[in-house]
Amino acid sequence: MSKVEIIIKNQRPVKPFKSYLQTKNYRPSTIKSYSDMVKHFKTWTQNENIPLKDIRYADLLAYINVLIEKGDQNKTVNIKLRAITLYYDRLKTSGEIKTNPAETLRMRNITRKLPQNLLNKKTTEKIYKEYPENTIYEKRDKLILSLMTYQALTTADISKLQIRHINLEKAKIYIPQNNRNNSRTLKLKAFQIIPFQNYINEIRPEILKTTNKQNDNLFISTGTSNNMKNTFIAIRRKLQNTNEEFKNFKQIRASVITNLLKHKNIREVQYFAGHRYVSSTERYLINNIEDLKKQVNKYHPLQ
Repeated sequence: MSKVEIIIKNQRPVKPFKSYLQTKNYRPSTIKSYSDMVKHFKTWTQNENIPLKDIRYADLLAYINVLIEKGDQNKTVNIKLRAITLYYDRLKTSGEIKTNPAETLRMRNITRKLPQNLLNKKTTEKIYKEYPENTIYEKRDKLILSLMTYQALTTADISKLQIRHINLEKAKIYIPQNNRNNSRTLKLKAFQIIPFQNYINEIRPEILKTTNKQNDNLFISTGTSNNMKNTFIAIRRKLQNTNEEFKNFKQIRASVITNLLKHKNIREVQYFAGHRYVSSTERYLINNIEDLKKQVNKYHPLQ
């Protein structure tokens, strides 16, 4: 008997959980951990005689109680809830369920380290503008720094950029998702357009020729590898040697996000930053509150 493939209209092909996580660019070690966590959850549902597709919010609360009784801390429970959320995301994507029961379920009272040594907008722009651009490599590096300063990109974001992701006619750049952040399309500043044109048309081809490389990456590393790690290290060291205020790239990104929240809607900033959860953006609001407290204490101290 021949194998008959039944295709249901408007239903996407179902991917195994591990394959689904691979499409989301999770590391192999993370994929294994999440798979093991979901396997444990499935075993619990079987023991409780609860069909996976019929899980309700109350059932998840019962499972959380099991984890807590076992000795899991809030942070560990949240990681396991994250794995379960992704599992149900896969079912939702394939059309097997309509809503994700674990989407908004998280443990509270988890202390998260706040960004430190934040810089105001004037200082971040000063650091960028004073960066030298005497050689083709410094011009490349200054463009990288501009994306950190004005689009708050991470080194992971920049490493994944390709030529096709930038549209100079529309003054936009597409940032692919990575294992931490969502994809998004952001506007380029007007003053970024000409440097990018020069880089794409002249500088990048010259670097490709000099390094004997051929690839579609937007930024080309100096050495034989396509990895940008050494490039980022060189930029960071140069900035640390010339700017006392500069600590690292995370400081730049945190400063940009915090400063944006002073006059932008939190959902706008969440999209801008690529945060998967609004809670990731909310923690930057605390910096603004702390800054306000400092100003009040400075000019209106309580006696």
